[in-house]
Amino acid sequence: MLFTEEEIRRGMLEVLYKMAKDSPKDPRIGREDLQKAMGITDEVLDANLSRLKEKGLVKAEGDPWLAAYISSKGAQVLDARARSYCPNL
Repeated sequence: MLFTEEEIRRGMLEVLYKMAKDSPKDPRIGREDLQKAMGITDEVLDANLSRLKEKGLVKAEGDPWLAAYISSKGAQVLDARARSYCPNL
């Protein structure tokens, strides 16, 4: 099954959000763990994480990045989406 970039980014945010909820003291997820959770290639992972970073929805550590976590803005976007009837929020 092929996913759109929007679906991939939404999925990444959801994985990062769950990490933040499950481990609030250390909400980071490693690069390999996020790639495995999403089932996508390095190239797709990097391109979509870069887009989420540009929008201020996630933060990443390292160059190249080794770990990522959801920003407060990213959490707010997911919370608003959960309360909305708009599927494209």
